Amino acid sequence: MSNKYIQVIRNAEGSHNFIDDLIKNVSGGKVSSSKDLVSSIRKQSSIQTKRMDKITELSEVNMKLIEETLVELDTTLKIYNVVGFFAATSGILGTILLAMKLRNR
Repeated sequence: MSNKYIQVIRNAEGSHNFIDDLIKNVSGGKVSSSKDLVSSIRKQSSIQTKRMDKITELSEVNMKLIEETLVELDTTLKIYNVVGFFAATSGILGTILLAMKLRNR
């Protein structure tokens, strides 16, 4: 590959469009000119930008869902704490009542 370009550079006429020839050879013929390369890069960058925007949007939605879930979890834990407190209080009062009944016998 490099021999071809050395010959082009050494040629008295040179290449009319050396950069385009180089791009075409390096890309294996997939890209034929610098304009095609630039348009391909623009297309890929716009696709990547759209993907990043979608990922950002999904991340924001996920953060809102996580916040809502955390609020619900906090509420659930508060309910469990209150229920636990009432259960412990009921157990203690029941034990005191049982002790008082046993003492009266």
